Amino acid sequence: MEGAVQEHCLPAEQGSLQRQRVRCLTWLADGQRLAAAVSADERAERIVVFSADGSTPARTLSADVGRVVTLHAAPKGSCIAVTNHRQEIGVLELDSPEPVFRVIDRSSYERIAGASFSPDGRFLAYALPYTLSQTRLMICRLETGETRPVTTPVLRDVLPAFDPSGRYLYFIGSRDFEPVYD
Repeated sequence: MEGAVQEHCLPAEQGSLQRQRVRCLTWLADGQRLAAAVSADERAERIVVFSADGSTPARTLSADVGRVVTLHAAPKGSCIAVTNHRQEIGVLELDSPEPVFRVIDRSSYERIAGASFSPDGRFLAYALPYTLSQTRLMICRLETGETRPVTTPVLRDVLPAFDPSGRYLYFIGSRDFEPVYD
């Protein structure tokens, strides 16, 4: 770590100076801003975007994202992917005047975990619980919102990650069919 620690002041809710809980802090692709899930009370969490050097005021988005489980920033542009307690994955385009939480997919079985943007920021891969015992990898073309399965679920395929060139998608797959115990 270089330099002094910077405390970021977040906007107070309706003029009060309550303590706010900041979670899932992540750098955006421009290297100048950060995004985080912030809650001042038990009812709602909001995404807040603020500058790393404190030169501009923090911007609180009004989009209803639920309770954030994970937050991932695209390597290019200003898009973030959010997974939430409603078992949804969605994206927010932070540079739009009023960002809207666009739900890409949802699971009827478990929380969606493990998301990865392609190096060019055009695709988002994620692990979607398909049944109670199976998870498959999905990929979304962010421009159109089209989603497709990447793997055929055997058991659990999780933690997708693109290689630096964006040509390959790595993942962890659970393939234990006949466990033999000692």
